Amino acid sequence: MRFILLLTMLVLFSCSSTFNKTYIKLKNGSDLYNSKTGILTRHFCSEKEKQITVKLNLTELQIRQIVKAALDSYQQSLIVDKDTGEEVEKICVSSYPFELELYSEGDEKLIGRHSCFGITVLENALNEIIYEQPEVKALESSRCRYY
Repeated sequence: MRFILLLTMLVLFSCSSTFNKTYIKLKNGSDLYNSKTGILTRHFCSEKEKQITVKLNLTELQIRQIVKAALDSYQQSLIVDKDTGEEVEKICVSSYPFELELYSEGDEKLIGRHSCFGITVLENALNEIIYEQPEVKALESSRCRYY
């Protein structure tokens, strides 16, 4: 019983450590978001107004939820190569600009990326956390069009 408790605590500690040491950079349509800085930049594709930047005041829990969803979506974006048995990124084709990058915070090292738009776990986290923030809701909609 003690062994199971110790193992559970070790797993929880290592998971929380992973979330705290990982941050994301996300391009979602005309929006760019960096979880390390908390900055969201919306591009407007307009001569009059090029872009606007807002600082999101997310809680540590909200940031961890976004990073966890990003890590989960990255895992979902991988497939196993039948020949080599290695995990490789799926090729996702879309005219909608979407790119997720995961970085190790300590050494700024890129640890993974994908461009698979519409992975539900990440889409839900973005909609429930980032796009529900008053600062983001107050922004004008982008005039950028993607075909």
